[in-house]
Amino acid sequence: MHRLLIALAMLLLCGPIVMSAQVAPPTTEQVMGAPAPPTRTITLRDECNVVDVLWSADSSRAYASMEVTAVDVWPLLVRAWPEIIVGSTGLFLAIVLARMLWKRWRRRRIVAIGEPHCARCSYQLTGRTEAKVCPECGQPLEPGRIIIGRPLRRWPVALAMTMLVLIAGAYYVGRNRVPRDGAASRWLHWPSTHLCNWATKHQHWSLTSPRATFVRIVEIDPATGSVLRTIFNSPSRRRDGLKWSARAHPGTAPDRFFLTASTIAAEIEIPTGRIIREYRLPPDYADPKTRLCDIALHPSRPLLYAYVDYQIVGAWDLDTGEWSELAAFPARSEYLMYSLFPLAAADTVILRRALDRRAADSGFDLIDLNTLKILLAHREAKQDLNQTIGVADDALLLTFSEFMGVKSRLVDEQTILRWSPGQTDPAPLMTIPLRRIGRIESGASGRVYLSGYPIAAGRAFPIVAVFDASAGEYLPPLQTPMNADMILSVSPDEHWAITRHPEPTRDPALFIFDLHAIHGPRGEP
Repeated sequence: MHRLLIALAMLLLCGPIVMSAQVAPPTTEQVMGAPAPPTRTITLRDECNVVDVLWSADSSRAYASMEVTAVDVWPLLVRAWPEIIVGSTGLFLAIVLARMLWKRWRRRRIVAIGEPHCARCSYQLTGRTEAKVCPECGQPLEPGRIIIGRPLRRWPVALAMTMLVLIAGAYYVGRNRVPRDGAASRWLHWPSTHLCNWATKHQHWSLTSPRATFVRIVEIDPATGSVLRTIFNSPSRRRDGLKWSARAHPGTAPDRFFLTASTIAAEIEIPTGRIIREYRLPPDYADPKTRLCDIALHPSRPLLYAYVDYQIVGAWDLDTGEWSELAAFPARSEYLMYSLFPLAAADTVILRRALDRRAADSGFDLIDLNTLKILLAHREAKQDLNQTIGVADDALLLTFSEFMGVKSRLVDEQTILRWSPGQTDPAPLMTIPLRRIGRIESGASGRVYLSGYPIAAGRAFPIVAVFDASAGEYLPPLQTPMNADMILSVSPDEHWAITRHPEPTRDPALFIFDLHAIHGPRGEP
């Protein structure tokens, strides 16, 4: 009887647990399969943060744009100016003093004052000044090689030693009371990656500040995982005072790309790495706080759209370089443009995202720049919504993640919406078992690549889910290393995918996946 009662009690206690286990959502791995590891990894020679990855038209080369960490040597020297002055002056006086003492030691062997001696060995030449060479050392006795013995003076040695003592004392008294920074710190910009690497390797942390950055673009062969060459390498601050951004944008031709600085968009030629043309904002935008936030090429007209200071949209004529302002939006404190998206079916549209956390709803507007009409105004009656946007041919793919302060409210699935020009509202495309999505990419084959966090106990690293929209099924996901970011870039032929490290590192920074080996060529099972 007692055993029966115990069994019934155990059944009542374990029943809810069993029921909850039965209705628990499936893990990401159960739905998609085991993730595939990277095919190759690339470790870059300097500490860097990879910002963008672009591809050549034939997908045979990738171009990684990065911010390289360096040390600005000039402010470091200015900061140490007391040590430099005291050290150099002290070294000079020490050399003078050592030479004086050396002469005194040598001339002690000169016993006859007023008599001629050899300048080399101090051999007394009394009565032998007509000799051609010194009998002692063989030195030719040319004019200037014979010296006359005279008493040595003591005051130069005393003066040199006194100056050394005064300099050392002045440095000891004032080393912590002299200014170390000032206008001189900004006279030059001299970044050095070699000093940064050496100081970090040997843990000389005092030499790693002040930090500076390089903007560097390298060419990568994804088939071998090797860095072929450096295309562009420049300090982040230009000589004209503008600062480069490491974001890279497609150029007007397959062998070109754009980089932006504070008020310019510079088109760079890939084979030579030289700037072939710069598009500058007019003098009206010469405020030092002005910032060029984003650019995008018009898909069918020779226009380069530019988004300035999160509130102004204009365009450069690619043929003439003339600037024209197209639209102005509310102040940046209220709205933020997420990016410019070129859509072939609707020219170029703008995405605008609310930043005001006190707003009753959050969302975005899609605006046609030809007519300046709103094509889509989508709102969610929730606060703190984060949108993730991707482009699929002539449509936008988007999802929403709800945030509460700095922590996200995790859910066990995300709904992907698809919007095409002409639709009144985004339509659900799929529901995916990921807790948060950081990037959406779409290929010409109909495959959709989504990076996010999987639903699995004890796993905190992101994966890249691959959904074949034409077949309506998942392909094996990509297993990004624990320190990899959720940002990915897929080659045009969908042969390669690259994820990157999220912050400056000397560990592997780029992770290459051979999609043909993992999923098979596009259009084939």
